[in-house]
Amino acid sequence: MPDSPHSPDDLWRQGPVWTASEKPLAKYVARPMREFLHVESAGSILLLAATVIALLWVNLPVDGWAAGYDHFWHTPIALDIGSWRMEESLQHWVNDGLMTIFFFVVGLEIKYELVHGDLRDPRTAALPIIAAVGGMAVPALVFVAIAGVARPGRAGGSRWRPTSPSRSVSSGCSVAGSRRPPGCSC
Repeated sequence: MPDSPHSPDDLWRQGPVWTASEKPLAKYVARPMREFLHVESAGSILLLAATVIALLWVNLPVDGWAAGYDHFWHTPIALDIGSWRMEESLQHWVNDGLMTIFFFVVGLEIKYELVHGDLRDPRTAALPIIAAVGGMAVPALVFVAIAGVARPGRAGGSRWRPTSPSRSVSSGCSVAGSRRPPGCSC
């Protein structure tokens, strides 16, 4: 197949495309957003910003903000198809729906890297494997060191989990910058 003389983005820069118009919404919102999303670290920046906003929202000592956070996550969302109805909280939809898709995609990417990518060499794969095990073991050990071994009637947990793969991957990619190994697509 011959290489096209045009880049994939040329389609969006030509013809009667709404974002190419001089309309204010296209000029001041759509085009800057498109350019921002082309930046490699855009996803990491958005995730970090959302994390900071959520942490401030739930932890600032402003009356009612923490309750508003809980209320937001327990907002009911329904899916109606004919006479069939499924209604769950936003938290349930995110935990059981979106996170399933997220971990499926993460699993596919890990498998691809282990079979065809840079991680097929055991020496290259060693550091990410050690980091993954440490990302699970260290928080558990810190919890046990602080809270002690669980006894009947005693439970523990957290609202925000710093070992979430999305936060860990985006933080690692943001920190690594141009020092990432070749083929790492963050």
